[in-house]
Amino acid sequence: MDIYLFEGDNWKNFIPISYTRGLWDIRIGLFTQKERFEKFFQKPLKVYSYRNYIKSDEIPKPGDLNINPMIKDPSLLPEIKEGEIIVSSGEMIASRSTEKNKDFKVIELDIPYYRYLYEIIDEFPDVLRSDLYENFKQDKYIEDGVEIIQPVIINTRDGPVVIKKGSKIEPFTYIEGPVYIGENSLIKSGTRITGGNYFGKYSKISGEIEHTIFLGYSNKQHYGFLGHSYVGEWVNLGAGTTNSDLKNNYSEIRIKIEDIEVNTNLRFLGLMIGDHSKSAINTSFNTGTIVSPFSNIFTRNFPPKYIPPFSWVGDKIERYDIEKAIKTAEIVMKRRGVQMDEAYKNMVISLFEESEKIWEQFQ
Repeated sequence: MDIYLFEGDNWKNFIPISYTRGLWDIRIGLFTQKERFEKFFQKPLKVYSYRNYIKSDEIPKPGDLNINPMIKDPSLLPEIKEGEIIVSSGEMIASRSTEKNKDFKVIELDIPYYRYLYEIIDEFPDVLRSDLYENFKQDKYIEDGVEIIQPVIINTRDGPVVIKKGSKIEPFTYIEGPVYIGENSLIKSGTRITGGNYFGKYSKISGEIEHTIFLGYSNKQHYGFLGHSYVGEWVNLGAGTTNSDLKNNYSEIRIKIEDIEVNTNLRFLGLMIGDHSKSAINTSFNTGTIVSPFSNIFTRNFPPKYIPPFSWVGDKIERYDIEKAIKTAEIVMKRRGVQMDEAYKNMVISLFEESEKIWEQFQ
C-alpha cells in the first residue's frame, strides 16, 4: 500500500501560495505538510494533483491510502480499511479505494484541518513554537558560521530562536521568538522581529516584521511594516512597502479569492503574496490583500484586494508578458545560484495559460 497526499478542488482556498505548488508543499510551522506527514509515517509519501502543471506521482491504485494534506495532525487519523472514506465537517479527510466496485462506507469524524491560507497564517506562530521546541530542544539555537554583530537583543520568552549557518545579524536588531532564520539569511541593522516568524534560506530582511512567513529567496531589505502575512519565494518588496493588518474600525477582515468573497472572521490579516512578485518603493497594501505570482505592483494607490497571476499594476491593471516574466525570473534566480529548469519553466507557462480564465472573470 502506498500513501498519497491527494490534492482536491480546495487548492484555490490557499492561493496565492498554492498557484505554484501542491498543497503538500505549503509550509506550516517548521515543515511543509509533506515533510510533516513523512516524519509521522517514517517513510516517503507520494503526491497527486488533478492540476496538470503541478508535479505529481502516478494516480493512486486501488487499496492505496489517500490523505488530505491539509490535516493539522496526522496522528489523529484512524486505521482506514479498503472501501472507507473519512469525512470531517463535509470535507474528505482520507480514503482507501477497493478493487471491487462497491459503495464506500462513509465515516464522520472530528479531525481538524486547514480550510484556507489565512487559517495557516493565524495559527503559524503556535505551530512554529511547538516544532522548534520539539526539534531543537532549547530556547536558543545558533549554528556555527552565524555572524552576529552586537548589540543584538534575542528574546526567547515567548518561544525559541533558531538561526542557521551562514546567516548574518547586523547590529541594533531585536529578535523575539518563536522565530526561524534559515541558512544564508541577512537580518539588517535596526530590524524588529516579533510575534512569530519564519524566514526561509537566503532571506534578506529589514524594517518591522510581525507574525509573518517568508518561504525563502525573498527580500524586504528596507524600512516598512509587514504583519500577519505570507510571502512566497523570489519576492522583492521595495523600500517603504507596508501592509495594514488591522482595519480602522476593528471589524472582521474579508478577502477575495478570485471572484469569491470570504469573511475570515479574523481581525488581524495582512498581505499574501505569491512567488516572483514585486512591489515598488512606498507600496501600501490593504488588510487581506492577495497578490498572485509573477505580479509587479507600482501603483501609488492601494491596489485591489485580489490581483490575478501575471499582473502589471500601475494606474491600470494589465496582463504581464509571459516571456518577460520568465526572463526576469531567470535573472533573479541566477543571482542566487539557482538555474530555472525546463520543468519549472513549463509550470510557469502552464500557470500563465490557466490564468487566462481568471483574467476573463477579472476584466
